[in-house]
Amino acid sequence: MALYGCHIWAKKVLKNKNLMKQLTNEQKEMALRVIRGYKRIATSAIFLLASTPPIETLIRVYDKYYGLTRSLKSSEVVNMEKEKARLKKERLLETILTWHEKLQLSNNRNQKVVKVILPCFDRWVTRSYGNLSYRMAQIISGHGCFGDYLCRIKKEPLPKCHHCNAVKDDNIHTAFICPAWSEERKRLYEITGRLSSLEGTIEAILHTPGKWEAFKAFCEAVMLKKEEHERAREAQRHREKLRGETLPPST
Repeated sequence: MALYGCHIWAKKVLKNKNLMKQLTNEQKEMALRVIRGYKRIATSAIFLLASTPPIETLIRVYDKYYGLTRSLKSSEVVNMEKEKARLKKERLLETILTWHEKLQLSNNRNQKVVKVILPCFDRWVTRSYGNLSYRMAQIISGHGCFGDYLCRIKKEPLPKCHHCNAVKDDNIHTAFICPAWSEERKRLYEITGRLSSLEGTIEAILHTPGKWEAFKAFCEAVMLKKEEHERAREAQRHREKLRGETLPPST
């Protein structure tokens, strides 16, 4: 466990930028596996999607509360277990508050995923249900099978939507606008009510497990079809390239 014995090495490690970067990168890799997300997603967004406090925050808070727990042994506490439980609860609360404060800094707050989830931060990170699927993470983050994203990473020449006439296809267009997904959207709205923004969607799905699962099902159905279309386009481009390479030179 990364935090084992952190009271011994916390201050030294926090001063070592290279080591902190290494620990953060390792934590980022684990969080990416949890959300099944793309590496291009911002680090602050990855941790938030995975409901995982940054390692720096954990080290600082755990170091502080280790000292408080140790001080109990030299005090005249009547119910030691009760006091330890109280401190553990306080440690969790301080971890969440410290993390929230860090996310509110301008360089984090303006990140798209953070902006979407921050209004519901407490409920998001403390929820007792709801795992993210690979395709659900795509819809929330905007990193995935969208014309805009594929264009940015040079996999598509234009950011257009291949399912309607829109000149730009992103997660917002896919989730709320594109007419190709009206049936899937209708089934979702029957459970969640009408949705028009990601902020409103996050708010809605945190109300009940049923709404969470309905949104997940929507993401799975829509993104699966988009992925199949992308693979078909890629195969077509490959065939056209092969045909071009095998054509005889013009005379």
